[in-house]
Amino acid sequence: TGRKREIFEKLRKSQKLEIPFWDIVVITAADSQQQIAYEAQLNEKIGCELPASVKYHVFPDPSGRKIGNGGSTMAALDRLEQLYGKDLNRYKVLMIHAGGYSQRLPSASVLGKIFTALPFGDPLYQMIEVKLMMYIDFPSRMGPGVFVTCADDIELFTIDGDWDFYGAGFTALGHPSPIEIGTTHGVFVLATQDIDKQSNCSVLSAKCRRFLHKPSVDVMLQEGAVVDVNTVFTDSAYFMDTNISQLLLQFYRDHQPLECEIDAYGDFLQALGSEADDKYTTNSSNVTDVTESIVKTRKEIFNCLKGTQLNVLLFRKSVFYHIGTTLEYLNHYCRNTDFQYELNCHPMVMTSCNDGCLKSAFPEIGSRCSIIHSKVGDNVQIHGESIIEYCLIENSVTIHSNCILSNIHLLSGLVVPENSFLHSVVIKRGKESSYVTIACSVNDNIKENQSSLLKFDSLNFGGRKMNHIIQNVLCLRPEDVWVNGSKIDLWHARLFPAFTSHLDSVNFT
Repeated sequence: TGRKREIFEKLRKSQKLEIPFWDIVVITAADSQQQIAYEAQLNEKIGCELPASVKYHVFPDPSGRKIGNGGSTMAALDRLEQLYGKDLNRYKVLMIHAGGYSQRLPSASVLGKIFTALPFGDPLYQMIEVKLMMYIDFPSRMGPGVFVTCADDIELFTIDGDWDFYGAGFTALGHPSPIEIGTTHGVFVLATQDIDKQSNCSVLSAKCRRFLHKPSVDVMLQEGAVVDVNTVFTDSAYFMDTNISQLLLQFYRDHQPLECEIDAYGDFLQALGSEADDKYTTNSSNVTDVTESIVKTRKEIFNCLKGTQLNVLLFRKSVFYHIGTTLEYLNHYCRNTDFQYELNCHPMVMTSCNDGCLKSAFPEIGSRCSIIHSKVGDNVQIHGESIIEYCLIENSVTIHSNCILSNIHLLSGLVVPENSFLHSVVIKRGKESSYVTIACSVNDNIKENQSSLLKFDSLNFGGRKMNHIIQNVLCLRPEDVWVNGSKIDLWHARLFPAFTSHLDSVNFT
């Protein structure tokens, strides 16, 4: 990782690339508003934090029904083809899926998961720089095509040996994982001869017989996915050659507008391999929005891709980190010493004291925490492991353990209880700007929902039942909190009013 970072540091400020690199970087967005936010941040970075010679695009999903990251992949291919025509077949494209509003890590909901800050670098590294750094060796080992990845994960790996992405069809990354991890990821069923390969190299090329999407332990055992005692190879990202890109592009043009969610992993990769079948197309257990057309569309995708080869690069010395929830965020930044060592993380990054100078011995930190791009006053007490980003913390503030504070201004003497999540955002109401500060527990399930207002009390908020919060604390009715047609969950609950002052917003919350 240190070598990759050293190479990328030279690239990020250069006007001319001296090594093979991506020709185009695409970031997908949920809608046009998210596109505007992403483009504004990208434009600030190009030439000083991101290589200027790369072409960057942000493509929003088409308006209408949700189409999933598989639909986003095809829609982005359509936009690229419109922009570059046949020249697209000469380019190496990195496509990062960053649509959605990060409900399980709300502090990333406004800026986007792809712009989540990491605790290292000056200028500060965000997920987009980490993605480019991690994959720095890939463009030199591939021809034209599209490499597909997500915005909320980090893969760290050692590479040696004779491997590349030149195989026909799809070439995916495979990571050794405990069998229990396989139940929440994609799992490769490898050819027997590849499982038995003896090599000292950290990367091996293999053929995949079939791909399992979030399978049970019993299914992994029955299908022969277990390669060692309690070990399977799980997915993260993949490359597809220009023939496959054209195939998916044509499918999209023949079927637009899409009427269902398509998974770039479950729906594309399960159609691949010598032993793939279409039984998965009727299994909706992993589908968030089941529509009438979903089975039909999945079968059509299967028929479009069946017979396509799925190659797997087995990164035998690798680790996969997902940073998509509040608890994962806290764990990796504050507790996971392997993560911190490999990325050379620091407990204080771009953080200053009142006189503007960096002071590593301050504030008093009992356990490891992560303070990013913040200003902290004197006599601040941080008890235990917490993340503080983009904050102004005045004197004599006490922050108890296991907290996430994002874009918060805390006045002197305030006390933040343990397990607190605090996040301020600026909203537009007409031409006026207002501030909203939300608060919850880092343990709350923001996405858990109920079918009607009659069942809302099964939701937990800050360790208490929602009924107590709404009626006894806020003196509201359920219909005041959830408007007609909204989902009955914490994400859509109207609990926090808007103020013209940031401080008023924080103090009310």
